Amino acid sequence: WNAKADYEGRKRAAAQAAARGETDGGSVAEIEPNDSLATAQVISGFGTGAGDDASIDVTGTVDAGGDIDCFEIDLEIGDTLGVAQSGSPGLVEIFEPGGELNMGSTRDASFLYPASSPLPGGGNVADHVTYVDGGHFVCAPARGPTPCSW
Repeated sequence: WNAKADYEGRKRAAAQAAARGETDGGSVAEIEPNDSLATAQVISGFGTGAGDDASIDVTGTVDAGGDIDCFEIDLEIGDTLGVAQSGSPGLVEIFEPGGELNMGSTRDASFLYPASSPLPGGGNVADHVTYVDGGHFVCAPARGPTPCSW
């Protein structure tokens, strides 16, 4: 997984994040179980604020048979999240804090971005400008036992 954002937001309370397997920016390995929005792996240290990483590489394997990998990122109104996925599973989805699907993508439409855009391209691409504060979710449902990276 390779997610990049133009983002300045608040972090979750440290105790809550630690209890849910929160990790600090940079490079993040998937931790199971993260098969639903309720068990999504929390990723912290993501953004453009002091001490944050504007790009986070998440690696994991989506196993056949209904596996889904979900990650939670805390965003504020107006934050922009861009996700580019390589490898399998072939679908990336972004959900709102209440669990509503905002968008899903099976293709690279980054050719629509201006050349100066910081949003990622290549692979399956999704982007979202938030209109509500809170934990947003990036999920990848199974399409085979192939490693993928964001």
